[in-house]
Amino acid sequence: MARISDLLSTSQGIIFAEDHRDPATPRHLAQQMRSLAKAGVKVLFTELFNDSAEHAQWLEAFDKDIPSEAVEAMKSHIDTIGHYYPPRTPDVYHELLQEARANGIKLAGVPPARSSINPIGENNPRVAAHIAAEMKKYPPATKYALYCGKDHTHAGNEENMSMDQARGIDLILGAPCVMLASAVNSGKTGESALLAHGHYPNTYHLVPCEPRLGYARKF
Repeated sequence: MARISDLLSTSQGIIFAEDHRDPATPRHLAQQMRSLAKAGVKVLFTELFNDSAEHAQWLEAFDKDIPSEAVEAMKSHIDTIGHYYPPRTPDVYHELLQEARANGIKLAGVPPARSSINPIGENNPRVAAHIAAEMKKYPPATKYALYCGKDHTHAGNEENMSMDQARGIDLILGAPCVMLASAVNSGKTGESALLAHGHYPNTYHLVPCEPRLGYARKF
């Protein structure tokens, strides 16, 4: 067993990857915000927002916790996203964002995919470059987390990786990857069996029974 703080002791960042269809994983990540903050994480990059000036304005207003049109626009945006993958609902995303703010972790968007033919292969390097550029604005010891779909990672999308269509975002960033899965789905999808083979470098699975301790089990 390893703690999230152990993983961040040797890496500037950590990746949390999920199956977007899993209704509980945003809540599992929300429960890790306290552990992440204690480990030095100050920024949470997420696919929920892009790198546009408009989204940056939303997130700045949300971080200041002042009611405004920007915050209402952000909430409406999250409400829309929250219905993309039923049975997931917007409340799990709102909980995640509020937990991040409550623990002093700023939210940041990432570049959206531009290619419909090979969106992951085209976008992973752009996301990695964006994160690297943004983190230069902070003191060197500042840590970050990235919340994304599992298809962006080496373990979550081995088929694309093996065909050289893409490199996992975890491999590009050199960051440990924690695969999120709810107790409902764990062991009932191909994901758990796949990860159990043990040939994925620096890949972990969050232990759901101790959500606030920040433990991760390595496969």
